[in-house]
Amino acid sequence: MALNIYSTQTGNWHRYTQMMDLFMLILTLTGHWLLDIYSLINVGGLKKGQSVLIHSGCGGVGLAAIQLARMIGAGIYTTLGIPRDHIFNSRNVSFEKDLLRATNGNGVDLALNLLSGELLHATWRCVAKWGTLVEIGKRGLLGAGKLKMEVFLANRTYRCVDIDAMCKEKPEMVDSLLRSTMDFYRQGRIRAISIDEIFPGVKMQEAFQHMQQGSHIGKVVLEFREPTSGDLQLGQIQPGSASTTTVLDGQASYLLVGGLGGLGRSVALFVEEIQSMGCEVHLVRGSVTEATDVARAVAESPRPLKGVIQMAMVLHDQAWRRMTIDEWNMATAPKANDASANTFLDAFVKFRTSKGLPCTSLNIGAVENAGDLVQEEQLLKKLEGTGWRAVQESELLDVLESAIRQSPSPSAQPGSPESSLVNAGQTLVGIVPVVPLSSPDSSAKLRKDVRMSVFRNIRIQAKGGASSDSLRQFLDAAKTSPETLSKPESVGLLTQEIGKKLLGLVLRPVDGEIDASLSLAQLGLDSIVAAEMRAWWKQMFGLDISVLEMLSMGTLEALGKQAAEGLLALHG
Repeated sequence: MALNIYSTQTGNWHRYTQMMDLFMLILTLTGHWLLDIYSLINVGGLKKGQSVLIHSGCGGVGLAAIQLARMIGAGIYTTLGIPRDHIFNSRNVSFEKDLLRATNGNGVDLALNLLSGELLHATWRCVAKWGTLVEIGKRGLLGAGKLKMEVFLANRTYRCVDIDAMCKEKPEMVDSLLRSTMDFYRQGRIRAISIDEIFPGVKMQEAFQHMQQGSHIGKVVLEFREPTSGDLQLGQIQPGSASTTTVLDGQASYLLVGGLGGLGRSVALFVEEIQSMGCEVHLVRGSVTEATDVARAVAESPRPLKGVIQMAMVLHDQAWRRMTIDEWNMATAPKANDASANTFLDAFVKFRTSKGLPCTSLNIGAVENAGDLVQEEQLLKKLEGTGWRAVQESELLDVLESAIRQSPSPSAQPGSPESSLVNAGQTLVGIVPVVPLSSPDSSAKLRKDVRMSVFRNIRIQAKGGASSDSLRQFLDAAKTSPETLSKPESVGLLTQEIGKKLLGLVLRPVDGEIDASLSLAQLGLDSIVAAEMRAWWKQMFGLDISVLEMLSMGTLEALGKQAAEGLLALHG
C-alpha cells in the first residue's frame, strides 16, 4: 500500500480555491485603489489637515477614498463612516447646504466627484477657495456638461481622471500605483475593500437591482464559476442569428447629402470603418435643392453611383410671426421639419419599392450623443423630463446598417390590402411602448395617436392594476368634490400611491403600508428616477413639477401633500 500519494483532482481543486481567494484579494486591492490614490494624492494633492468631500461613501470607490483620507489625516465629509454631523445625502442637492453649514460656509479643499447634472454643480459650489474638484465620473463629460465659470474666480481647480485611458496609454503609471497600493497594504495602512455580496453570473439582473437600491456597503461581485465544482455557469444561452457583414461595392460610389454635421460625421465614420478605412472622400460644393448642383455631384462621381444617404439639415428657428419666406424655404427645402412631417418622403419610398426600386426612409427621432442635440443640453433635459428618451448614436448606426444590408423587396401589388397597410421601406426607431397604451404610465402623446393602436394591447400589466384603478377613481371623484382633497385621509391615499409608484420604479417590493416619514432618498429617489416620476406625475395628476422640486421635498409625506395641494388648486 503506497503512502504519501495524493489525488491529482483534489490537488487541482485546492489550487483552484487558493487562486480564487487570491483573486478576491486582488479584486479588492486594485481598481478602486488605483483610482483613489491617483485622484486624491497625485492629482488632488490632499494633505494632512485639509478637508475632502467623498460622494457615495458606501461603494468601493468611496470606502477606499475614506481609508486614504484617514491615512493622510484629512477631515472627511461623506455619507458613511464618520461623525453624524459630517454625513450628507448625495442623491439630491441638499448636501450643498448641509456641508456649507458644517464648514462655516468655507467648503472643502478637495471634492472627489462622480455625480452629474445639478449634483455636479452643487458639488462644484462646495469647493473652498484655492480648492480642487477631481472628476472621476464620465456621465457629465460624455453628456457635454458645462460648469459655471465664475466659480473659477476664487482660484478653484477642476481636474479630470480617466483610469481606463491610463491603463491603455500610461502603463508605467499603473505599475507605480499598483506598487504604492501593495506598499500601503503591507504596511497595514489600508485594508482590502469588503465584499457586500457575491451573485452568480446567471443572476446579473438581481445584482444590478441590489446595487440600485443603494443599501450595499462594499463591492458587489458577479461570479461566473460554480463555487463547488469550478465549472463555468452562464445560464441558458439563446442561440443568436449568424452575424452578417455590411458589404459595399468597392467599385461604386455612395453620395452622402450633407454629411458634415454631427449625425453626418457619425454616418461618414461608419461608412469609412466598414470599408477598413480604404474609402475615398470627395467634397462637392452645392445645395441639394438645386438640380444643377445635384447633377454635377453625380457627374463628378469617379465610379458608378450605387447609394444615396440624405442627411441635409438646416436649422433656422424663428417665431412664426417674424419668419420670412426666405427663412422658411432655407430650412424646409433640403428636408422636412421632422420625422412626423416626412409624409411625402415615406410615400416616395413606398412608390419606389412598389416598382421594385430600392429606397428606405429612417424615422430616427432625436439622437442624444451626436448631432445638433449635443449642443442643446436644456432641450435634452426637457425631453427627459417629459418621459421621452433620445435615440443613441449606436442605435442610429445599427438601423442604418440594417437598412443597407436588408434592401426591401418589392412590395405587394398596388391596390392589394397589404400594400395599403405595410411600408416595408420605412423604419421607425424608438417608439415601441414598454407599457400598455391603456396604462397611465404610458406616453400621453402616443395614446392619442391612432397609428399606435396596434400597440394598445401589447402587454397586460400583471401588477399594480388594482392600485392604479383605485387612484383613478379617487381622482375622478376629486374633480367633482375637490373639498375632499383637504382631508388627511386623501393626503394619505395620495402618499401611498406615490410611494408605490416610486418603489416600482426602483424595483423594490411593496410590503403593506409604506412609512410616509421615510425620506425620498431612502426610497430610492434620485435625479434619474425623479425624471420618470415627473412624467408619471404629469400624466396621472395633470400637474407639473420639476425634478429639483421633487428631489427637495424631503419625505414621501411631503410629496403626497404637494400632490393634494396641487389638485385642490387645479379643481377647486
